[in-house]
Amino acid sequence: NFLKGEFSTWQTPANMQKEWFSFEKGLKLKGLSNENLLSYPAIFSQKIAFENFKAETKLNLNLVGIGCSGITVFGKTYGAIYCQKKGEKFFANYAIFNGEGERIVESVEISQSVSLCVIGKRKPNGSLEITFKANEKKFKTKFVATDGRWVGGRIGIFVKGEKSFATFEYFNQKPIKK
Repeated sequence: NFLKGEFSTWQTPANMQKEWFSFEKGLKLKGLSNENLLSYPAIFSQKIAFENFKAETKLNLNLVGIGCSGITVFGKTYGAIYCQKKGEKFFANYAIFNGEGERIVESVEISQSVSLCVIGKRKPNGSLEITFKANEKKFKTKFVATDGRWVGGRIGIFVKGEKSFATFEYFNQKPIKK
């Protein structure tokens, strides 16, 4: 619960810097550059803890220019929901990176305060099939997660873009039945 300042199980790909975050009515993440998520130093992540899981977060957006914020499941590839502002409207863009470049596969209009959800289900062949939701709207395209080189698959939250930030109220990851 970020509203209580709880923040014990999170890691970043690079050494965590205090200027990347603060606690102000939740976990306030500040954006850096707009680079690819696989090389982005400030993804606040944790290991995927369950074979079948549901992870949820709620965030309030304050995005500038091409800044974005969201949730991702990543390893050698990734699937992510990027929340972005275009004009006066906000959109959740579902993007997949498969090693050959990132592509947006679906987009839906959202509000400035948004709930994001990731559902992961382990398949008989061992792969992890991921479904994303934004404000309970389920994206149709499914993503098959791959483990990372050293640490396996991870789930994370992020903000990209200088001067952009988002405040996360909570993040919950729990097991679900198959």
